[in-house]
Amino acid sequence: MKIYTGSLNPVNSFGRVTHSLVECLRRLGFLVTISDKATGNYDIAIDGPASQIKAKHLLTFWETTELRPQDVDCIKKQPTRKLIVTCRFTHDVFRQHGLRARIIPLASEHKPVPLPALNPFTFYTIYQDAGYWERKRTQDVIDAFELAFNKTHGVRLVIKQGPNCKVLETFDRRIEIIREFLPDVSHIHKNGHVFVSACGAEGWGYPHHDAMAFGRPVICQKIGGPIEFLDDSCAWFLRPHMHRAPSGFYDNYGKIGRVSIKELAAAMRYAFDNQDQVMEKSTNAFIRARSFTLDQMTIAVKKAFDL
Repeated sequence: MKIYTGSLNPVNSFGRVTHSLVECLRRLGFLVTISDKATGNYDIAIDGPASQIKAKHLLTFWETTELRPQDVDCIKKQPTRKLIVTCRFTHDVFRQHGLRARIIPLASEHKPVPLPALNPFTFYTIYQDAGYWERKRTQDVIDAFELAFNKTHGVRLVIKQGPNCKVLETFDRRIEIIREFLPDVSHIHKNGHVFVSACGAEGWGYPHHDAMAFGRPVICQKIGGPIEFLDDSCAWFLRPHMHRAPSGFYDNYGKIGRVSIKELAAAMRYAFDNQDQVMEKSTNAFIRARSFTLDQMTIAVKKAFDL
C-alpha cells in the first residue's frame, strides 16, 4: 500500500497520523511504502482538503465551520476519492458542502503516570502554532492564570511552545515558557497536574489526547477534535465563543472557538481549589484513554478504508 504524506515529523499532526496509520496497516498485514513526492498515484494521501495528490483515499483535517472554495473545488476534481476525517466536527463541515466522509479516531500509546506531589500545583500546555497564533491563543492561558492566581503561592504554569511560535508576554516568575525544540515532552506531562488549552480549532488535539493518556485532566473548549475522546469524567469544558477564522491558512472562512479569559480563569481556579476532583478526573482520564489506542484505531482503519 502506497501512502503520500507531507510530513514524517512526529512532532506535528501530519507526521504522527502517518506513523500511526502505517502501524495500523502493518497490523492488518499490508506492506506499506511512504513518499512525499507529489507525482504518481497513491492508495492514501495524508494532506489538507485542497490536496491535488492523486489517491484513492484522502485522510485530511479541518478546524473551522466552513471549507474554503478552493478546498471544495479540489475535492470535487477527484469524485471517486474517498474522504477520511478524524472527528465528527470535520465530518459535519464536509457534509454541509455535500461531501461525504468517514471518521477514524486517532491513537495515543502513552502509559499512565501517577500525579506528582500537589505542591506546587502545575498547570501546563504544549503546542505549536505554525505561525497562526490566533488559532492556539496561548496568551489567553497566561492572562487567565494571572487573573485566577494574582497573589496565590504554590501554583505555576508551564508552557511548551515551538521555537517559531509567537513570543508570549509575562513577567510572572511562576510561569515557565520553554521555546527550544525537545524531542520528548513526556516529562512535562508527568510533572504536570492539569493540561490547559485555549485553542478552539483542533482537528483532533494530540496534546490533549497525550495528557489524557498520561492520566492528566484537561481544561479546554467543548468543540472540535478533543470532544471525540474527552468527556466530563476527565475534563472541564469551556463554552466556545465563535469568532471569524483568522486570515492566512483559513482565509477568514468559517468560525473557530475562542475562550473567555474570565471563564478560563474560573475553571483553573476551580481545579486548584478542588484537588480531590483533579485526582478523580486523573484516574478517569487514563481509564478512558484505553479506548483510544492503536488497537481501536486499527479497527476503525479497517472499516473506514474497506480493508
